[in-house]
Formats: sequence, C-alpha cells, structure tokens
Amino acid sequence: MKQLIATHGKQPSNAPERIGLIAKIGLLGGRRLQKNQIIELFDRMMGRVGFGRIVAKDIDGELRKHGLIGSEEKTGVVKANEVVYNLGVGKARSNFFVYFRENEGNVEVVYTNPRADEGALFLPPEEIFIKRVLNPGSSEREVARVVNEIVQTAAYKGAEDYRMQVHFHANHLFRSSDVIFDDGGSKMADILRRLMVYNTDVFCPTPHNSSNERMHRMLKSIGRAIGMTYVPGFELTMTVGVLNGPHVVIMCDSIRTVEMVRREILERRDPDLKMPPYFSGMHMIEMFRVLEPLRKKGKVALLVAHGAIQEMHISDGFLQLLERNGHGLDPRLHITGMFSAVETGLLEPFEAIGFARMCTSIAAFNNLSSHDRMQVGNYWLANAIPSSINEFFGPRSGVVATPNAVNMAFAHLFSRIGLDTHYESDEHETKPFGGRDGRSPKRRSAEYLLGGDGFGAGFTRVLMAPTLVQRLTSENRKPKSIEIVGGMERKEVRLSAVVFSEVDEQGVLRIVKSRSANPKYRFWEKAKLKFRRFSVYIKGMVKTIINFIVNNKWFELRRLTK
Repeated sequence: MKQLIATHGKQPSNAPERIGLIAKIGLLGGRRLQKNQIIELFDRMMGRVGFGRIVAKDIDGELRKHGLIGSEEKTGVVKANEVVYNLGVGKARSNFFVYFRENEGNVEVVYTNPRADEGALFLPPEEIFIKRVLNPGSSEREVARVVNEIVQTAAYKGAEDYRMQVHFHANHLFRSSDVIFDDGGSKMADILRRLMVYNTDVFCPTPHNSSNERMHRMLKSIGRAIGMTYVPGFELTMTVGVLNGPHVVIMCDSIRTVEMVRREILERRDPDLKMPPYFSGMHMIEMFRVLEPLRKKGKVALLVAHGAIQEMHISDGFLQLLERNGHGLDPRLHITGMFSAVETGLLEPFEAIGFARMCTSIAAFNNLSSHDRMQVGNYWLANAIPSSINEFFGPRSGVVATPNAVNMAFAHLFSRIGLDTHYESDEHETKPFGGRDGRSPKRRSAEYLLGGDGFGAGFTRVLMAPTLVQRLTSENRKPKSIEIVGGMERKEVRLSAVVFSEVDEQGVLRIVKSRSANPKYRFWEKAKLKFRRFSVYIKGMVKTIINFIVNNKWFELRRLTK
C-alpha cells in the first residue's frame, strides 16, 4: 500500500495538540439533564473550547438570493433543527466542523475524523464519520465526555493544517438562467456541505471555460461566513489545433484578475459550442502568452489537470444531465491530459514537458480517471511511464500503468524539478445529503454518512512559510486568495497532494475501500432508489420514441437500445 503524502516542506504533526481548557469530567456532577439543558450545556462548553457558530442565514441567504435554493426548499447547507460549529471560524486556525441537531427527541452530534497519516487509511467508516447521541436524561459528565472526544479528534488537524479542494464542477450558475454554466451536475449547496464535512479550509470551484463576477462575489461572501478562503478560478481547455486539448486549472489572486483573464481568453470562446469542455478561438500558445506574465507577477497559478488520462468514469446521472441539455459525450477525452496529448501526436514530448514546467502544480490523482491499463504507442511515453512508476512505487511493486498511477508517478517526477503536487476530485455529481428536513419530513436516507465521493478521497495540503504563518497569527485571520496564489509563485506557499490510496491485488491504484464505499442504505431505500432510476429510464425511452416518430431520429433509438 502506497500513499502520496506531502512532498515539500515540514509536515504538520498528526499528534493531537491541546486546543482549549474544559472543566474536567470529574468536577461535573452526574445530574440528569432535560433536552434543553443538554443543548445549553453543550453550546456553553463548545464556546469554552474555542468553537464558533456558523450563522445559517449568511450561507443559505446568499444561495437563496441568487436562486441556488428554491423558494419551496426550507433548508440548504444548514439543515433544520441543526447548529453547526467551526473551530476555525473568524480566526487564524484551520477548520473543524461539528454538527449538533435534534432528532426524534434526542440530540445528535456528528463530525468527521481529520486524520491524514497512514493510520487513517485503515479507519472503518464509523471511525471516519463519528456520531454520538445524547438522550434526555444524559448526565453532565456524558455531555462533557462528548465534548472532550470532539476536542481530541479535532487535535489531529493542527492549527496550521490548511486543506484545499480544487477542481470540481457544479451545474447552473444561477437558477434563473437556462444557460448551462458548467459541465457538472452538482448543486452548490451540496458542494458547500461536503466541503464543510471534510473540514476544508480553502476551496476553488472550476467552472469549465466559464467565469462570472456575480458568482465569485457570492462564493467569497459564503466562504467568509463559514470560515473558508475562496480562491476564484476556472478550468481552461488549452486547444492544440482541435476543439479540445490539455486542461489546466487557473487559480487567480482576486476577482479583478479572473475578470481580466475572462476578457482576454474566455470571451474568445465560440459561444455556439454546446459542450463546455470544448474551446475554439485561441490556441494553447496564445493562452500561455496571456497567462505567463500574470504568473510571474503572482496573480495566477497554473495547475496541470489530469496529466495522463484516456477514459473517465461518467455516472448515469451526469450522462442524463448532458443529454437533457443537448450535449454529446466528448469523444476525445484522451487529448485532455498534457501527456496524453503526446500519445495522439498533437504535442511533442518536449512541448508537453515545457508547458508543464510553466505551471505551478501538477495533479497527482484525479477521481474520475478509469482503472484500465493505459494503451500507449508513443515511443517516449512507452519508456517514460514504466521508469517513472518503478521509481515511485518500486521496481517490484507490480503497479499497473493506469492513468492515476501514471499521474502519481509523473507528479513525483516533476516535484523533483520544482513543481508542487495537488489532488483533484474533479467532482461532477456531488451527492445530496439525506436526513429529515423541511422538504420531505418522512424521508430518511443515509443522513450524515458519506462515502464514494471525491472530497473524501483526498485533499491538497497548503503549506505556508513561517513568516506568513506568523503574520496570520498576529492578525488572527485566515490566508487570503491573494496571499495563497501570490505566495505560490514566491514559494511562500506550497501545495502537496494527500491521497487515501492503496494498490490492490491486481496492481491497480485505487482509493481505499473505507473511503470509496457508498453508504449502506436500508433495503426499502435501495429499492426506492432503483425504482427512481427505472422511472428515469422509462421517461427517457418514451422521449426518444417520440423524437423518433416526429423527427425520425433513428440513431438515438439505436444508441439507447444497444
């Protein structure tokens, strides 16, 4: 089993540190408490150990104002009867979120274990997503014991352990618009909730070949409310003579910079192109001519996305989203990697290496990549891939040259010549949270249990120079986007990928099972889920038959029945 941990700088310790003082359990009595007394005592003790409250209206109000939560939906990121605490809100400390809610007369406390050492690879799901229940009649000691457990678990994520999620996708920009802004199927409320559950500190959504000032200001405001640093950016298709080409993530130091890049590059895109990943109107070399001076000034950071890729795992829901909005599947996915474009002959090896070295970081893992062996015919790649895998994993490891194994080996190779490494979930269809809320009071699902999502499979660690840490501490605040992006060029900030991965018996690099498994639904819920998928299939079939009758679209009927 091999895990890619930080490759640059001193690592934050995984040993628990003391967060704050709390009355010792022995000093509290065994007095039995009513539910409202439990709530008051828990809130008081959480404040004593340094936790602040998240104000729900500051998050959901912004989403509702921009049409990302419908008027019929009573809750968004923060659920009904729920209080969310964050250890890092409003101060110079990394985030740790705790969810406290009433449920069926009891009080539930839920939080996520932030461990990121080798021991975290083997944690069972119940020790990753921790849930404690306090019943009416629980004693003061039991409440204090739960708070102490929270303090001890939070200590695995040190005060300077800042974690970032970069490169993920949503759907509509604003609900009032019918225009597909991005090529994902996720709702922004679901994305924000996942980021909070995994104790994220910095987030950078990457709409594909799109940018909007209104969206950036909204997410910056929400990030401030929940204690996260928002970095504006997008995913850019760098075309190389065709409509597709290597994908690069652009992180900008400010909204002003991302607007400038939008005018210089994104507005050159042909508006008639249906697929967001396509680009026409500007060549890769021209894009670098615009971006390179900005990179040298520390205004943008360029991150190589999925350097080696041939196929992607596309979910049924995402396929339906593309078809519903008139999009076809991209038949040239293999071009979208900097090094996979070499295989097609669109880039020479020295060009791919040169372009990669002009970037700041390179992806070590992409959660959408397939687990199939790469089919390589290019002479340079055929020699470079085995030697890189042997160097990173070991000459007798037996690791199969799948896209992610190659990504990880190449990331290690380029880290030796100065590039940082980052993890990218490339999340396109974030699962909504279950539990009871105002929309469906009788519905129950996996509640807070997570799994099978890209945000839980890894993250990017943000390592800051001691001088920057001291400045943030003295001013008691989190780093700003201008300090993160600008610091990457000055080497005051380094990125490093953390991936919860393992090599299975067949030599395939995968996310560890406890992090990749979906939640275990009850039987009737599973049946309900299957029925919903079946109904979607029937609706699609009926729609296709009608299209066939009206427009004689025989090819659609054949494609669906294959």
